[in-house]
Amino acid sequence: MAVSACGAAGAGDRPSGFEEYKGDLYRVDYPAGWLVRETDERATVEFNGPDRKDGTRDGEVRITDWGDWNTALRDKAMQFRTAAPRSGYRIEEDVPVIVNGAQEAHRFVVSYDARTVTGAKVRMRMTDTFVLTGERVLLELVVRAPKESADLERTKKIVDSFQVKEEKAWFGFEWLDLD
Repeated sequence: MAVSACGAAGAGDRPSGFEEYKGDLYRVDYPAGWLVRETDERATVEFNGPDRKDGTRDGEVRITDWGDWNTALRDKAMQFRTAAPRSGYRIEEDVPVIVNGAQEAHRFVVSYDARTVTGAKVRMRMTDTFVLTGERVLLELVVRAPKESADLERTKKIVDSFQVKEEKAWFGFEWLDLD
């Protein structure tokens, strides 16, 4: 079984043209100038690239904190594999990966057809990484873009920058962030 690494870059290794986002449990680099939108829905953060004429965006990143995960990560991977065909996803890659600071992680690369607001049918490429933290919190990192223009180097930089950071310690009656 092959294992890929991601999250190996440190904060000082940020690629040129990227900015850093720090969440409570993770950090990630994203392309400078992209719109950042935080939602309360499942503690989701979205990073949206420029709009395209066909109704898609040049790229999108979404990170979701799914909360406590009390089963094995392989169960989430099995759920994804089972649901993928029903969602029209063609799985191109299905591998465990190493994410800096995580207990374990699994990545899928899929392609699928999306119908846009303009009515265009666009083939999309999506990299979906499920990450289980040491505190058993499930995080999901999704990077997607139209397949014909998907910047694979940009996707690699985003995915490689993703790191789990659970650096909190209990002192008395409050949590202190140690970073």
